[in-house]
Amino acid sequence: MKNSPKSLPQDNLPSFSCINGEPQAEESQYWLGLEHLRQGIYESAAEYFRGILSSNPRDSQARLYLGIVYRQQQKITAALFSFLKVLKINPPCAAAWENLAELYAAQNLPEEAAEYYLGTAELYEKKNQWEKALKIYEKMAGLDLTPAFRRKLHRCKQKLLSVISPQEPSPTTYTETGFDHLLEDFKEDLAEVVETQDYDGRYELGIIYRETGLLDEAIAEFRIALSGLDLGKRSRCHDYLGLCLAEKGAYEGAIEQFQQGLKCASEQEVIKDLESHLVQIYEKWEEIKKKGSTDKSHTLDTLIY
Repeated sequence: MKNSPKSLPQDNLPSFSCINGEPQAEESQYWLGLEHLRQGIYESAAEYFRGILSSNPRDSQARLYLGIVYRQQQKITAALFSFLKVLKINPPCAAAWENLAELYAAQNLPEEAAEYYLGTAELYEKKNQWEKALKIYEKMAGLDLTPAFRRKLHRCKQKLLSVISPQEPSPTTYTETGFDHLLEDFKEDLAEVVETQDYDGRYELGIIYRETGLLDEAIAEFRIALSGLDLGKRSRCHDYLGLCLAEKGAYEGAIEQFQQGLKCASEQEVIKDLESHLVQIYEKWEEIKKKGSTDKSHTLDTLIY
């Protein structure tokens, strides 16, 4: 009996061109299998694709289509195996990554789903397909993820947003106004997943803001984090805060943060970074004072947070 084709995931049903290389079997077999798949005649479609694979087990295109057939038949284990096999043969196949993500999401395995969604988004980003990548992040927003994983997700999303330049719009329709709107939405999303007393979360949020160039927001988050972080992270937080202040021209405040960080630092790598940054900023500050440029724009007192 023919099943309804309405549930067929068209977004995950690729054309021949999305797979590496030319078809390695008669093209008519692909089209016959694909046509039966579109019509919902799944067992017949599976026979066509299995026939192709019997003569060439490494045909990733046929393997992908067979996985989609299995997914429609609710043969979850067989579908997972097929998509994983595709990735072993052809790792940059975005359709396989996305199908795996949706299979895991359907099985209520959100973190496994998120890992494959992130892989899908990364592939789209490498191809400068920003709109497709953003759609993947929108799908992930509905997953029931832990706060730690959500922070990881948002860090990946902010990296995508940071490369969509307002001055050089991508092939999608992002303009300077549109980018600003996306960035504001992103900041609101971050605030929602990080609680006020989640000091580790505030620390991670500060890192995200600094990487995105939002120095005022980063400084505010690092100050909150310092009130509750353990000693292991507190020294690095002082370092990040000092760097942010230095970028704002608040050299005295930056020097103070590096000194505070050295008082509580225990890891040699962190100590080395703090000492290096302290020397660099101190020399910069001394240079400014010698030039008589110690106006209020370079002092911490003028920065209100």
